[in-house]
Amino acid sequence: MKNISYWLDTAPAPPQLTPGPLPSKCDVAVIGGGFTGLMVALELARDGRAVRVFDQGRVAGGASSRNAGQTLAGLKLSPHALIKKFAPARAVELYRATLDAIAFTESFVAREHIDCDLYRHGALWCAYSARHHDGLAATRDLLASTFKHETKLVSRADLGAELGSDYYYGGLIDPLSAGLHPGKLVMGLLERAADAGVGIHENTPVGSAQRTPRGFTLKTPAGTIEAAQVAVATNGYTPEPLSWFRRRVIPIGSYILVTEPLGEACARSILPHGRMAFDTKEFLYYFRLTPDDRLLFGGRTSFARIEDDEACRSLAGSMREVFPQLEGRAVDYSWSGNVGFTFDQLPHIGEHEGMHFAMGYCGHGVANSLYFGHHLAKLMCGQASTLPF
Repeated sequence: MKNISYWLDTAPAPPQLTPGPLPSKCDVAVIGGGFTGLMVALELARDGRAVRVFDQGRVAGGASSRNAGQTLAGLKLSPHALIKKFAPARAVELYRATLDAIAFTESFVAREHIDCDLYRHGALWCAYSARHHDGLAATRDLLASTFKHETKLVSRADLGAELGSDYYYGGLIDPLSAGLHPGKLVMGLLERAADAGVGIHENTPVGSAQRTPRGFTLKTPAGTIEAAQVAVATNGYTPEPLSWFRRRVIPIGSYILVTEPLGEACARSILPHGRMAFDTKEFLYYFRLTPDDRLLFGGRTSFARIEDDEACRSLAGSMREVFPQLEGRAVDYSWSGNVGFTFDQLPHIGEHEGMHFAMGYCGHGVANSLYFGHHLAKLMCGQASTLPF
């Protein structure tokens, strides 16, 4: 078994990064080399800015390559929770932005010719109990009446057409969600940023970022650099020197395993329509098929952080409880990563003491991180943004 991300192991090799010596100045310093940071860097570089990206580890080594590739409609807060927290018009605006994010991602991938196995086969929200199924029925009605988003309720009797498991009490199908290969996407984004002239510095943590009359001075192991603007895109991997942001993003461990290739017949018996799937439990499971007919199965295994091998054993047991037909099937990959949560369970974008930022996707970051990066670049260019966060 490989204790690495399946997505990175099956993605194209990254481009050769040769940023050269650190210059004394740049227009924009981006802290964090994942989806958000690379999108900001790409768009600002194409706007003519001199951009440097600094990552404390390997670029794309965080959530951008450790997620499940589920590109989902909605937010961590349910539609009912959004309505309870905000006025209906505001709740709808927030929710609809996530649909715009999926459309933006689809358009970006097509425009940039990034082959990342993106497809819109929809998502299946699985009810863990009969009461949860009643809740999904209410969600369907609310999405249709208030959010103008049509979904389909599936009874327990009919669930076999969607899922090869008796574990759940029915489900809700969202037709607009998508799936993709995040490793291929982030490598494509990295290649295009490098081609646009972005200087990318791996294993180069920013030790401090001090505000100056001309912008900011950043201290790194490679030297000191002055930047007119700074973008913080560190999400669930925010380091201690960025203390204001670190106190506002809660890193929560999530664990993923990927089986051996199952063959098309077995894979399609599990998820006949290839939908992205997740359930209604507090410690939810999420699962999907990979492009080569493996099952990816993920979830949180405890409130506390535990060792990856222990988490893998626990998660493998859970997977076989949901899908008994996988008994005896090998697990080929297992890894973990941080999900960046916020106290209000919403992502945030904006500016703090001159530093621009976007983060806190709460497990819904695949499309939103790209979309937020796009809007953050607009804000840093002094343009208005329609993003309602």
